[in-house]
Amino acid sequence: MSRNKKILLISLLSFVSFFSTLWIRSADLMESRNFISAREIVLNNEWFVTTLNGEYRFEKPPLPTWLTALVMKIFNNFSDEWLLRVPVALICLLLVFYIYKLVK
Repeated sequence: MSRNKKILLISLLSFVSFFSTLWIRSADLMESRNFISAREIVLNNEWFVTTLNGEYRFEKPPLPTWLTALVMKIFNNFSDEWLLRVPVALICLLLVFYIYKLVK
């Protein structure tokens, strides 16, 4: 199989895997915490340190929260779960290609 076909197949499978279920399930506990932290970033305009209900949140890395907050700020939308899941799905898609390059 040629290199372009492999990349196309990986792209297609990853896209279907990550983006086909964005609106199907409701947010779980960890995802809800990410959404709350992202909302606090946008409302308080505090982008450096993430908080959860006013308390510092150092347990999780802030990159997914920052990306979700950026989407919240761009679209001015704090409630559509499928829209708030898009940044994490894009990062997962990039991670698939990074692992592909690393293994290759």
